[in-house]
Amino acid sequence: MGYIDADRKKHFREKNHTAIITRVRSSMKPPQDFDLESDGCPSCFWGQRLTHEHFNWDTQTHLYVRPEKGQTCNFCPFSGHCPQEFSFSPTVHETYLGAQPLHTMLAQKLLQFARPIVEANFSEDKNRFMLKTFFINSLNLAEFVSLLVDSARLLTVIARLKTTRGKQLKTALDDLMIQLELPLF
Repeated sequence: MGYIDADRKKHFREKNHTAIITRVRSSMKPPQDFDLESDGCPSCFWGQRLTHEHFNWDTQTHLYVRPEKGQTCNFCPFSGHCPQEFSFSPTVHETYLGAQPLHTMLAQKLLQFARPIVEANFSEDKNRFMLKTFFINSLNLAEFVSLLVDSARLLTVIARLKTTRGKQLKTALDDLMIQLELPLF
């Protein structure tokens, strides 16, 4: 679910310009001082859902605008003083508002389509290389183990290539091409 804490996500966002998307843990609550709906989309003063425009990597802020089809905007008592553009810092909540907000279509597609494929491969590797009882409690250890697993997988592919004369490579390449055609949008 969320093996990476908020400080680590912030570090990757600021230093590496990387968006880390994890699901919200059941114990995690939206921030009290930030009006978030259940899916993490911020709203304006009157409660209208805002539209995410972009994330500015230089200032580390999100730009949200009022939606084009704002039903409640016409009746809002703040409409005369509405800025119509809202900036939010990801530090408000790294899981909901990291470099890629969790409520956006891209983040949801990645969680729905890409994550199950990656998790299945992790499970297969965990069983194949007898890591089922191995408890990984740090990111450095996880990186080390995944490098070992990748090395073992490469050695396995090389050994199979020598015995099957490339048939395994063709099958692996076909599988890779199928995985690259993920419906992300």
